[in-house]
Amino acid sequence: MDTIFPFGFPLATAFYLTLFVVTLVLHVLFMNYVLAGTAWLAWSIVTGRVRLGAKSAEIAKNEPATCESILADWIPTMLSGAITAGVAPLLFVQILYQREFYTANLLLFNRWMSILPILILGFYSLYVLRSNWLTRRSAIVKSVTGLLPFVCVAFVAYSWTENHLLSMNGPEKWKSFYAQDRQFYFEPQILPRLAVWAFGSIPTMCLWLAWQLHYRQSVKLPLDPSSTPQLSRIAIFGLIASIVGGTTYYLSAPQIATIFFGPMARWYLILAVAGVIAQFFGWIKIHRARTISLQPLLICSAGLMATVAGMSVCREAIRIVTLGQLRFDELVAQHAAAMEVDGFWVFLLFAVINIGLIAWCFRLVQGNTIATDDEVRGA
Repeated sequence: MDTIFPFGFPLATAFYLTLFVVTLVLHVLFMNYVLAGTAWLAWSIVTGRVRLGAKSAEIAKNEPATCESILADWIPTMLSGAITAGVAPLLFVQILYQREFYTANLLLFNRWMSILPILILGFYSLYVLRSNWLTRRSAIVKSVTGLLPFVCVAFVAYSWTENHLLSMNGPEKWKSFYAQDRQFYFEPQILPRLAVWAFGSIPTMCLWLAWQLHYRQSVKLPLDPSSTPQLSRIAIFGLIASIVGGTTYYLSAPQIATIFFGPMARWYLILAVAGVIAQFFGWIKIHRARTISLQPLLICSAGLMATVAGMSVCREAIRIVTLGQLRFDELVAQHAAAMEVDGFWVFLLFAVINIGLIAWCFRLVQGNTIATDDEVRGA
């Protein structure tokens, strides 16, 4: 624990830690789009900025695409991608922290299992937002329906944070939690920790949208001229809010400073901070130009990857140090035993298949969007 992540760990442990972080980053990129995107849609629907209903309504009015309409098109696909990309880190976290992960699941039990039906409800409610049925409902029904996907996704995000923090407690706290027959776990750092990731999801979503807008510009598809400045303002707000959330989280748990500036995580913290600075620079350039060109997009993309990867390693360093050297030594033996079990190549095969299927789904959605825009221009 006194060397930079993942060096200094035995081969099996370093292997699984690296795969866990890499696959977690991929999942976070998708999930951030969904979390921040559903929040944006919910706000737009409640304030009346977005009209709910099928695409035909927009086609008839011959309206250029907005950030909100792109989000409504893409969030169901991105949620599917987030769920699929979440399978791999879920498998690796069970190998790395078997007792801790399973104990937290069992202690939360019904509350933990409720994320499945709630996630399904949130997923299908995204399609209801596009239905003609909703266009005939009252304003209250539309507002509630618009809020539902965000509430469901936010509940899942909170549940994962809650489960993660509970898993890092020792047996004595687990016994106390069980004896009290509690359904929710809370400690002071849950909210600031969740805020870091929630606000951090905003720049990620904005970058996804920026690439989508850039593509639409390149193929001469109609765009709302206010989309680019609006997007850059929201991205910069998200960066500032995530810094505030990160500072609050840093102050809420004194041991965080020791871990972040310790040998395992300090260079990744520097990488994350450098990524934030790069994102600020890229988004300011986009805001001033009022158009999305390739250079600032690449700067923002490199910065975002640096920030998400750096913070993911810092997140893992907190868990490793919190568990302690004695417990982690026990886990190391389990990792070595797991590495002797066959099946890695099967996992790799299905990972490639899933990546191909996700790419194919994206291509289908993109093709459908282009066809719709052709109809708009021909209307």
